[in-house]
Amino acid sequence: SADALKGIIYVAGGIVPYLYTAGDSERMHSDIDIVAESTDMPIIRQYLQSAGFYESDYDSLEFGYNTGRVDYGIEAFIQNIPVSFAPFEVQGNDIIQRNLSKLELDGFDALMTVTMHGIDVEDYITTHDIEGLGFGTYTLEMVQCTKETTGREKDIRDIQEIEKFGIDQERYLRIMPVIQAMTLDALTPDEVCADG
Repeated sequence: SADALKGIIYVAGGIVPYLYTAGDSERMHSDIDIVAESTDMPIIRQYLQSAGFYESDYDSLEFGYNTGRVDYGIEAFIQNIPVSFAPFEVQGNDIIQRNLSKLELDGFDALMTVTMHGIDVEDYITTHDIEGLGFGTYTLEMVQCTKETTGREKDIRDIQEIEKFGIDQERYLRIMPVIQAMTLDALTPDEVCADG
């Protein structure tokens, strides 16, 4: 509901289906994943700073091994919950999403780049009205496709929740091959040190 963030952030991950159905996932969501266009990341950083949530130790632009100063996002702690803000950009027919991992949160340090080939931004993110608020999210079809690749118990439950709301089958069929063929590249501190 923060004015500065309206229309520029999109919730991703396992919590999305429950935003649509107002259902109870019956589990603790240990973090929140958000994506935003890379051009909006300065606005997000400014908001986090003004709200007292910014910590440079969790800003990918400040990581010593990020020698290219590429934006892989930022992690913030809001009401003690880790909230990751991951930038994406559209390059032709592709979407590039960048994320960071921190040892103390994820068990390893890395800067990661996911490339999704041949996907429209309208298949990737959308806006849904929740109690009068236009709420940005991954599309439900995007969530379902990513969760089908893992098969974890919690992902199966999330897919069942998506089925309660329903999906656009044509969109799902467009996204699934993109998710199956997406690529992941990671840069770790060890690799940078090894390169000199």
